[in-house]
Amino acid sequence: MKKTLSITIGGLVYNIEEDAYQVLDVYLSGIRAHFTADENVDELVADIESSISEKFAEKLQKRTVVGLEDVQEVIAIMGKVEEIDDSATSGTEQKAEEPKQEQTKAEETAPKRLYRSTEDVVIAGVCSGIAAYANVDVVFVRIAFGLLTLLNGLGILLYIVFWACMPKAETPAQKLTMRGRPVNVNELQEAIKEKVAPTTAPSTFSQIMSGPKTIIEFIAKGIRSVIRFIVPAVAIVAGFFITVGAFMAIAAMTVFAGVLLFNVTSTNLISDLPLRELAGNPFYYTGVVTGYLAGLIPAIIGVLAGLSLVLRRNVFTLAASAIMGGLWIMALTVWVVCLVQLSPWMNEKIQALENVPLVTKRFEQKDFQRISLDSIGHLTVKQGDAYSIEFSGSQQSIDRLSVLTTSGTLDVSMTPAEEHKGWCIACRDQRLQGVITMPRLDSYKGSDISRAEIEGFEGDLNVTLNDVARIEATSMKLGALSVTLNDVSRATFEGEAVQLNATLSDTSRLDAEQLKANDVQVTTKDVSRAILWPLQSLAATSTAQSSIVLMNLPVTSTMVEVGNGQIILE
Repeated sequence: MKKTLSITIGGLVYNIEEDAYQVLDVYLSGIRAHFTADENVDELVADIESSISEKFAEKLQKRTVVGLEDVQEVIAIMGKVEEIDDSATSGTEQKAEEPKQEQTKAEETAPKRLYRSTEDVVIAGVCSGIAAYANVDVVFVRIAFGLLTLLNGLGILLYIVFWACMPKAETPAQKLTMRGRPVNVNELQEAIKEKVAPTTAPSTFSQIMSGPKTIIEFIAKGIRSVIRFIVPAVAIVAGFFITVGAFMAIAAMTVFAGVLLFNVTSTNLISDLPLRELAGNPFYYTGVVTGYLAGLIPAIIGVLAGLSLVLRRNVFTLAASAIMGGLWIMALTVWVVCLVQLSPWMNEKIQALENVPLVTKRFEQKDFQRISLDSIGHLTVKQGDAYSIEFSGSQQSIDRLSVLTTSGTLDVSMTPAEEHKGWCIACRDQRLQGVITMPRLDSYKGSDISRAEIEGFEGDLNVTLNDVARIEATSMKLGALSVTLNDVSRATFEGEAVQLNATLSDTSRLDAEQLKANDVQVTTKDVSRAILWPLQSLAATSTAQSSIVLMNLPVTSTMVEVGNGQIILE
């Protein structure tokens, strides 16, 4: 049994046998004594200890104690003190030549490792590190990355990957390993004195490119300075909006949960769902509370994440994160269980609600040429000589239906009647249907998941859809048709048109492949999509990952502009 000691070397703690420690201590003391006159003695000894520590770590992958044999092997690699004396003080040709040969052999066999260089750095030292590893001029590596960048940004992607995977060569030992030079006392001494200067003289090409390289490095330095300023500013602004958004989400969820918990049986609550009946189920209130917690905890995490960005420090703690994670999993699990238990009851109540007899109501409005539809289940608009408005649905839905005419515009919405005013949750009755007959239709506006079918109109028409609204227009013979689609809306047109002017955004879709239009002007953006059949002329603009599909190539194209979008000919 051998006595062991605990030592700290190179910032790491090792258990070492007593006899091994004595040999190591003598070696390090000899190194320090040998280089006493050197002004860099402290830095050199520190680097030697760091290199010895790294080698101990490699040897102790399956052991816990450093032995005498380990110390002797490391000393042999680093170089003995007497060998340093011989190589440094001997003036004979034989003694000078032998170390040189040994050094050359060691450099040929020394293993290399890929590091990011801290010298000759433009962005992160990736190119300099690869050049040192491959023993080529760094200019060639930078040109290679520049050429790869022309291939759809491949160079930038590879640079980021190397940046993330390559460690930085910070110590002299790491810099030597990067260049394939042996990590021993002599090399470390030279590296410290030379600051690990390049081992080869600059090439002619490198000298020629020194001017442009200086300019590039100056520009890169300026870019880095701008990035150091912009990134924190962007982080603070993003953190502010994340925090505000999370607080708003918390407030909305709190109000909604409060209504479901304390006002579900109130006469001030309106809903097409049987919430009052559901409140009688014992799982209802448990489901509301756990559902609230399942949404509240991520919102709280969002607040903390936003504050971390604003304050520029981590406000999360391990204990708090563990507690919130555990509570969220528990709340989500119980909520799912409650939903499973409530589903049969809810389906039963909804079916009972759907079995309620439908009623029909007629409205006597006249002299309107425009329609504005808001949150109605389904509406059919037909061309006819006289005005006619008829809606059918449950009595509750009919009571909440508002049909008003103002300055030639028919407004149809689900405004609660005076005796039914209050909180409205899920007030849209899918069974509510309406049929409107009118002589002329100049404008149609749909919003809030409304759906309409229009057929048989002539003349000019202006269509605007928002909030996931839909429209299907058939048998149309139009002059000028203007279409504006926003908020994931969708429009379908069939028939003929002299002019079509369409603007799409927010993932909207226009299906006009069955609409023969002479002159077409279309603008798509925000991943929207338009399918068109232009006959004579086309002016198209497609940006922001949107697309325009042409079912026919027109005679003339006055303007076709493609940003990040695309124009496809079917």
